[in-house]
Amino acid sequence: MTIINMARSAIKYKYPSWAALAVLVFVFSAALALPLPGRAQGGEEIRSFAADITVQPDGRVRVVETIVYFFPSPKHGIYRDIPTDYVTDKGETFSIPIEVKGVGNGLGGSWNYEEQTGSHGLRLKIGDANRTISGAITYVITYDAVGALRYFDDHDELYWNATGTEWQVPVRRAAASVHLPDNVPPDQIDLKCFTGAKGSTAEGCMKGLQGLTAEFAANGNLTVVVGWPPGLVAKLLPPPRPWWSDIWPFLVLVLPFLLPLGAFLFLFYRWWRYGRDAKGSPTLVVQYEPPDQLTPAEVGTLYDTSADIKDITATIVHLAVRGYIKIRETEKKGLIFTSKNYELELLKTYGDNQPDLKPYEVEILRAIFGLGTKTDLSALVESHAFHGHLEDIKKKMYEEMVKAGYFDTSPEKVRAAYIGAGVFFIFIGFFILIFVIPMVITGILCLIFAYFMPRRTLKGVQAYDHTKGFREYLARAEKYRLQWQEKENVFETFLPFAMAFGVVDKWSKAFEGMTLPPPQWFEGAAFHAGMFNAAAFNSAFSSLNSSINSAVISAPSKSGSGSGFSGGGGFSGGGGGGGGGGSW
Repeated sequence: MTIINMARSAIKYKYPSWAALAVLVFVFSAALALPLPGRAQGGEEIRSFAADITVQPDGRVRVVETIVYFFPSPKHGIYRDIPTDYVTDKGETFSIPIEVKGVGNGLGGSWNYEEQTGSHGLRLKIGDANRTISGAITYVITYDAVGALRYFDDHDELYWNATGTEWQVPVRRAAASVHLPDNVPPDQIDLKCFTGAKGSTAEGCMKGLQGLTAEFAANGNLTVVVGWPPGLVAKLLPPPRPWWSDIWPFLVLVLPFLLPLGAFLFLFYRWWRYGRDAKGSPTLVVQYEPPDQLTPAEVGTLYDTSADIKDITATIVHLAVRGYIKIRETEKKGLIFTSKNYELELLKTYGDNQPDLKPYEVEILRAIFGLGTKTDLSALVESHAFHGHLEDIKKKMYEEMVKAGYFDTSPEKVRAAYIGAGVFFIFIGFFILIFVIPMVITGILCLIFAYFMPRRTLKGVQAYDHTKGFREYLARAEKYRLQWQEKENVFETFLPFAMAFGVVDKWSKAFEGMTLPPPQWFEGAAFHAGMFNAAAFNSAFSSLNSSINSAVISAPSKSGSGSGFSGGGGFSGGGGGGGGGGSW
């Protein structure tokens, strides 16, 4: 019986609040003392995460995080990322400054740590570069959050992502205690909590109240909301930005109208010097195989210098063709209509450093089958399974292409630099309205040049010429029928490549009227008597492709600034706090 189920029993049978709370605390404490089934010598993980949070009368919030981190092999320590900047549903930003008080070891001593700041907010790098540790290690992080409380007409509240949802390792058990000031009436305190991945509205957690202390527990990520009557705690807003932070935009006033011209000359020079591909073949030569035995995702990335959604969907089908995934067409019944759904079954094991799998392919399999060996695409959409994996998948695709020598630098990083500059100029332009036109033009120039800046190496240009010839073959397959009609399973072998190029319809059309052996990786109602034709498959495949796209791009809504109680606005990962971390 899990922690959640046992504690729920206390609530279900309407024990007094103090009794429910006692059960909650007892069960959680007992669970921490028990070994994790099948994980006693398992992988790296957070075995327990306990946040002790004190709301002070002056509006400051003191947070003490006790993290028991398990290292199966020697490491130097951990890093803890704590966001300080947040984006509301309206696109507005707000900050919660963090003041670190220290990092203890749970035994009266302390750990060395370094505070780092960046786009993620605050990072605490904890440990010693000259020393390694292993086993279960305790870290006690103490910090104050300024401006973390939220104030509404009918209540004030603490909406706090206690564990963070961006850890690189699983959080096995979590607990949070929230202590309120003495002037808060205990009978007017409201509690709520959320669990699961960021954006989840699941409430698989337990909560209870003992006097002015709210207790929460969960298996995994934990976000808590505690509300009380307004006006009982001082209204403390984050400190204003320093006066000098607004001076630098005025420095561009001296040469505003020369800025776009200067930007164009600079960008053109950068493209001429660093962005142009080496000169390739002037003649398009049709090719009947992909270059260098590249995968569909790699060919697609090489073709348009972008690792995008169609490359990921093509990889999923490519993994199926290679025997890693079985796809079955099923029906999903609604109130009136019946729609198609697709079940995905894992047929082979996968893991890091597996010779026949690229790192991004492992990450895709991990996103799909993270919770079991069977799932379906509608469940992946609803659970936002790819959220949190998508950026890693793309990053690993680019890394693979750089490692193989087709690009000197990741095209994504190159584009991001110029896109960031473009957004920066456009954004700043609207703050100095009299010069908005030159600033916006400069920003648009950066955005335009961003598309042309990624550069292939000489090896990449040669492979790109080959890729263009291969795409020509797939797009005009009817013309080159003699080149493929003798090849075994050529239709399904090259189908993922046609997906990456966006020419699936043209590739399928070349096989119309032909009866082919059905693919072993796909089962659907369109195929009968052990055979199928390409036209019927193309119709079914269009629906499958659309469903895979939906699963890959689905993502939860942004963190909002609304209440964690009202309007269904609360969810796991919402509010202040949050972040994650890992080991080093």
